[in-house]
Amino acid sequence: MRMLPLTAACVVSIAVLAACSNQTQGTTGLPGAAGLPGAAAPGQQPMAQYMPHHKMSPMELLKLQAAGKIPGPSPVGVMKRILNRVETKGQLHLKAHPNTGTVSVWAASTYDNAIVGLKKNLTKTLAVIGPTYYNNCYYPTQIKVDHSQNVWAGCQENSNFSAGSVTEWSNAGNELASYSVSCPNGWGGCDYGYFYSYGTLASAADASHVFAAVEFAYGYKCSPSCNFTYSAGVEWWPAGQPSATPTYDALPYGPIYDVYFMDEDNSGNLWFTYYGCLQYYPYTCGNGLGEISNPTSPSWTFTSVEAPGTYLCAGGVYVSNAGAVLNVTDPCTRYTYQYALPLSVGGGPSHTLGPTPANAFGYGDPVSGGFSQNGSKIILGDSQGWLDRGEVFSNTWKAKANPSVYDPQGAAFTPSDK
Repeated sequence: MRMLPLTAACVVSIAVLAACSNQTQGTTGLPGAAGLPGAAAPGQQPMAQYMPHHKMSPMELLKLQAAGKIPGPSPVGVMKRILNRVETKGQLHLKAHPNTGTVSVWAASTYDNAIVGLKKNLTKTLAVIGPTYYNNCYYPTQIKVDHSQNVWAGCQENSNFSAGSVTEWSNAGNELASYSVSCPNGWGGCDYGYFYSYGTLASAADASHVFAAVEFAYGYKCSPSCNFTYSAGVEWWPAGQPSATPTYDALPYGPIYDVYFMDEDNSGNLWFTYYGCLQYYPYTCGNGLGEISNPTSPSWTFTSVEAPGTYLCAGGVYVSNAGAVLNVTDPCTRYTYQYALPLSVGGGPSHTLGPTPANAFGYGDPVSGGFSQNGSKIILGDSQGWLDRGEVFSNTWKAKANPSVYDPQGAAFTPSDK
């Protein structure tokens, strides 16, 4: 996903986090407005540059992300550190433990295939959902908690190792449903059953539909000649029907190469971060913000709201404040940009949260998260090894580590503001 090269980071510890300071920062402009690089970082490339024509095991997927051949949810330097941790120390083996206490935050221990329920202070573990691969979910990434306090995860792979998935659990940790990305309606790229999709980092759901962000998909199409066809987009199902054939909103290839994090607004429109390129001079490539209006309608439309190069890195997307505010996190700048909805093309943020804390070596990578029930607090999974908890009004932050949560790519309050 975000291929900005970083030097190798030290595995974080409680002692390192002691060097993290609370930071207060006023509103700041977007990276492009600040004159920071907007073009694709060295080594960044669309997924189509590397198309493995076979199913990939989760470890192979992680290795390709760490090599920069397939976009991952964190920069290449972070993915290399995660791979090294898994290869040398192994995955955490957290025993499933139902929620018998009062969980305040669910956090994704992504590469340990677990979702961990934490006490309010974030240092005590109260519950563990996992291993999530028993629930058709490898590498849970963006986490959301709905109005019923059910937990949702975008999962980078399903049990077939052919695509991602979206899985839902109750607040007690029991699986309710899992939706596998698969050969969809509305796309002709599945001749002879040939269809692969690599990466579902995020999901969204309402009372009628469930959506999966399809980072990149490709298949075989013969009409009349046979060729591979590929795109990024969104698959969706009727809510409560995980066995239904999904429908695919395939985004135009070129303007959009890879789709990453996503959320749904109160009008049923989808907002997502992406990697793509301008199709006109100056032909800039980079990370931007897109919208799909009326995604379940045959006449859905796509709009590039913030152009490629707007963000250094493409992070979490979250609609808050009863649908009035769109939040976009840039993990490389460590800022979350807040936009008033509705948002016009090229519209700037009305407020900025961050920067989140860095460790003693200057590293931090807030990936995705969400807001508390009254909107006063924000929580972000930081893949450098901790959780970033912020007070919205004062814009002050604390970094909290938990031994049950390594390399978190997502987090959510429960109850949330959804």
